[in-house]
Amino acid sequence: PQAAYGYWRCAAEGNDVILFDESGRREVARFSFPRQNKEGGLCIADFFRDVDDPERKALGQEWRHILDRRLKWRMSHEVVLDLFEPRRGFGFMKVEEVEQRVRELLPPALRDFPFKIDMAQQDPRPLNPIGMQDRQIYVYDAATRQVSAEPLMELLKYLPGKVAQCRIFATTHEHDQVLAEALNQALGEERSAHPTNL
Repeated sequence: PQAAYGYWRCAAEGNDVILFDESGRREVARFSFPRQNKEGGLCIADFFRDVDDPERKALGQEWRHILDRRLKWRMSHEVVLDLFEPRRGFGFMKVEEVEQRVRELLPPALRDFPFKIDMAQQDPRPLNPIGMQDRQIYVYDAATRQVSAEPLMELLKYLPGKVAQCRIFATTHEHDQVLAEALNQALGEERSAHPTNL
């Protein structure tokens, strides 16, 4: 007996699970499974989208666009905020808040222009500062004339523990400069304090 394993594009049709090639169009195998012998009995095929499901087809189209590099959204601008921890009495920035502020700062003719804001929190510090292998950073101690990675532990604790990467995406690059200016201004403004429970 032989077997092949991996991830396959698939769909259900009745009690069958159909496997497709990489394009998702050509059937390469079909497996028929039994259904439980009782009213409302289940079959393995019930756990996969139906082959004619419009959502499945739409999802397949989206993946085809991604694989063919026909992307709907293109990055217009990126800002890295090096201090993401809020000051006392100030709330975290929310995507919806930033998006609303950017929209308000756009010229009136562009207020309905489609764009998306993405914010991701990251910790910029290496997980193990003295075990970075080929990317290791060394510190020279002039007093002892020694080179070592050990002082990094002390130095890196002064880096901000979190940064926020804020990106703005649009369907075209037509208004990148205006979007960038609005994003920079929206992120640079003082935010009003949000009351807390403390």
